[in-house]
Amino acid sequence: MEEPRRKRTPKKPEHPIREWFSDYLRYFLLAGAILVVLLVAVLAVKLFTGLSDKGAQTETKTESQVELPSKEESNADKDHTEQTDASETPAITPTEQPEKEETEVPSDADMTMEADSSMLTGLVKQYFDGLSARDPQAVSNCVDTFTEEDWQQVENNTQITSYRDVEVYTCEGTDAKSRVAFVSYRYTMAGSEAEIPALTQFYIYDMGNGDWKLAADASESSVQKRIEELSGTEEVQAMISRVQAEYDQVLAAHPELQ
Repeated sequence: MEEPRRKRTPKKPEHPIREWFSDYLRYFLLAGAILVVLLVAVLAVKLFTGLSDKGAQTETKTESQVELPSKEESNADKDHTEQTDASETPAITPTEQPEKEETEVPSDADMTMEADSSMLTGLVKQYFDGLSARDPQAVSNCVDTFTEEDWQQVENNTQITSYRDVEVYTCEGTDAKSRVAFVSYRYTMAGSEAEIPALTQFYIYDMGNGDWKLAADASESSVQKRIEELSGTEEVQAMISRVQAEYDQVLAAHPELQ
């Protein structure tokens, strides 16, 4: 009698995870390949977009750079045309000439210092002549305000005996009806024959109807700012250096003045 056959039980895998991974490996590889393709596609789109934007910006800058010279050339041609027309048919602007006639102001440039030979020089010299003569009335005629104390100082001054070699250089003041005057001169002290170089400045303005006066008080902020601006120019600095050098020479030659 045959023995009954034993039912075989399937053998369990020794490494189930490894076998599972091996079975589905092709699916993993396919998914990975798809992800790589998508990533490459996204990067390509971004790279292409960035290059397009950069190209557009470069083109815009190039166009703007090309336009600027054309504007300058256009302005240069326009200026050349205006200068040619002006040289062929000289004309005086109606709004400028009457203003100069009314104010009777020397035609100095805004920041240019020029030797003044007009009534302003006469006004400044009259002021120094009055000081030399100790004539308060003459001095008061040159300034906008003159107090009793000023009168006494001029009349009783015994330290300075004379002023001479007055030179006046003017620049435009805070407006067309004012001037800043830089004045160099020499003065003599009592008891000495030495002529001492000196430099000062005045603010001169039109009080109305062409009546120009020296300002006794030039402490207004706008006036002080204008004087400081002009004092910093090369011409005024050169004038200051010249007068200082002459002053040092006189003191070296006359120790009694020190």
